[in-house]
Amino acid sequence: MDRRDLLKLGALGAGTAALSGCLENIPGVNGKDGEAASALAAASVDKPEVESTGETTSYDLFLQPDTQKVAPSIEIPVWGFSDSANGPFTMPGPTLRAQAGDKLRITFNNLQDMPHTIHWHGVHLPWDQDGVPFISQEPIAGGESFTYEFEAKPAGTHWYHCHVDALHHIDMGMYGTLVFEDPDDPWRVGGPNGVTDDKVIVLDEVDKNHVHSAGAYADTQNPQNAGPESGNPMHTAEQGETVARDVANRPPNPTTEDSSQATNPAQEERDWYPATYPAYEPELNTYMLNGYCFPYTEPIRLTEGEAKRLRFVNAGTKRHSMHIHGHTFLVTHEDGHRVPDPYWKDTLDIAPGQRYDAILFADNPGIWVMHDHSGHASNNNIYPGGIFTAVAYEGFEDQLPNQPQNSGDFVRWYDDL
Repeated sequence: MDRRDLLKLGALGAGTAALSGCLENIPGVNGKDGEAASALAAASVDKPEVESTGETTSYDLFLQPDTQKVAPSIEIPVWGFSDSANGPFTMPGPTLRAQAGDKLRITFNNLQDMPHTIHWHGVHLPWDQDGVPFISQEPIAGGESFTYEFEAKPAGTHWYHCHVDALHHIDMGMYGTLVFEDPDDPWRVGGPNGVTDDKVIVLDEVDKNHVHSAGAYADTQNPQNAGPESGNPMHTAEQGETVARDVANRPPNPTTEDSSQATNPAQEERDWYPATYPAYEPELNTYMLNGYCFPYTEPIRLTEGEAKRLRFVNAGTKRHSMHIHGHTFLVTHEDGHRVPDPYWKDTLDIAPGQRYDAILFADNPGIWVMHDHSGHASNNNIYPGGIFTAVAYEGFEDQLPNQPQNSGDFVRWYDDL
């Protein structure tokens, strides 16, 4: 053990003793709550704190069915988000940015005919703004709106998605990115570490044959519509009857009518969470980067000498191993939180729901690729495709094979697979 380690231990002991002394004055410190607080003190780990800015940032989110051509031969229906009632309604939805500590006021306008909510993944907020149907709130019916209000914290990269039949609705496109800027983050654009640009990269996968599903998804509002005639290929008559019965016997809304329901989730019957959804068993064969598959993926454009911040979000249910050629990522944040010691990776393994922020230093001019090394660089098992894109430096546009000279068009590398 060297002198530095001894100093660390000394500081840890002093800090723990000081915090433990403060805890003695807190009611319940000798009970369960006190034990938890003491454990946090002993760990000497600071929870991320964000001071209120006193400012309000407002957004409108609109949802409407649309279609998206994700690859030359693959066009799929989506339930797309937009920040305008006129669209376009895209998958993923718009990136919502605010300064950490701002009050966020986001109004969700459901222009579709099915119920939805929005969950704010990674955000510390009041429980009744968390967007979980029948637990945090009633689902937002078609044609209705709901305004979520919470502070933008903790700082970092987070995301939002529907939590009604979540896996299915995310696959239909109901997700987007949240960025809460930290003015003290040295890796912010314009900060002391020289970062000049900031790019969000959302990873996902879907079934290329997926369709709009109705039936049970609307039955939580209209149980009389339950049944196979809904047009949902995964919705059987038996499932329809189950949903209709559950909805008809549903207790009052626990968040607004009878708070006792919300405090007793361990009751023998499941009547406090009435909605049961059909089995969702997709064949995940279409892998997407920001809603598109190669060759429709947008390249990462670089100017030699710059440092670009990449915010990776895994909105899917599979792990994605992002590998870059000719460069190495400097990982600075995990799940929105700054890592104490940034580290180098050329292959970044990102689990479902995870976020990583990494700095890409433009120090090797040319045209390279970045792709998923988990076997997801394909469209319906045809390589190349899926999560695969170019990393293209300025001035190298005419170096691409089979491209018009100086076209600058990196988005469509070829017309068909």
